[in-house]
Amino acid sequence: MTKNQVETISNATSPEMMMQELQNLRKKYDGVVEYTVHITAERDNLLQQLEVAQKELNKEKAKRKDGGSSTKLGDKIDKKQVEKVSIQNCIVLDFNNFLY
Repeated sequence: MTKNQVETISNATSPEMMMQELQNLRKKYDGVVEYTVHITAERDNLLQQLEVAQKELNKEKAKRKDGGSSTKLGDKIDKKQVEKVSIQNCIVLDFNNFLY
């Protein structure tokens, strides 16, 4: 090994550079944690919306099964709203097996 190679290796592993690298890694880790929290909150929100939509669907099925088709304006379901909820519920992600 030449003297220049030894100096390069010792400079690359200086305590200051190690601390800088640790700080950079910590920032990256914090970013991953922040993203994970955000995605988990979004997943929980979508699951809640799905549960509400399923309850509404079950209520509507029960009404129709009993032969009581409602004609009230407030009971009608807007087709666009149903499509919107359906599309949102298709984006549910499973992070149980996500490798960190």
